[in-house]
This record gives sequence, C-alpha cells and structure tokens, in this order.
Amino acid sequence: MLCEGGPHLLADLLAADLLDELCVTTTPVLVGPGPGRIVAGLPPLVPGAATGPTAGGEMPASADPVRPRLEHLLHAGGTLAARWALR
Repeated sequence: MLCEGGPHLLADLLAADLLDELCVTTTPVLVGPGPGRIVAGLPPLVPGAATGPTAGGEMPASADPVRPRLEHLLHAGGTLAARWALR
C-alpha cells in the first residue's frame, strides 16, 4: 500500500511497525524559521518516562532511531528523489 501523509502519520506508521520503505523528495528551497522533522507526533507512553516538553522546550525522544538503507537515489535539476528500505 502506498500512503502519503505528514509527519504525524509517519510517526504512527513507524510506531506500529507498518513501514517497509520510505520515499523522500528533497528540493533546493529553504523556507520557514528553522528545520522541522520528518517524523512528529506524541512519544509513546512508557511508565516513568517524561511525556511533555523538557525545561529546554524539547520533546523527549519517542523511540530508538530507525536506520534505513538507501535503495535508489535520483537527481534532476537539483531535486533528489530517494527510496529507503526499512526492512
């Protein structure tokens, strides 16, 4: 199944271990006040773990990092299209 969505949907799919591959397009345009994250959402509830922002304003890490491997990388006009395998 091909699914297109935002960072919260991606976080939910990762948390449910339903993601086999990830296609990411990067274009040479800078916008906004700062970098966002490709995965956003609420961290899973772990007994004893902080669920809100730290004193510095950061949210706690939600899970162990996922380490995908690059399967394909295409370049055209400064745009990169990458396909990453997660399994």
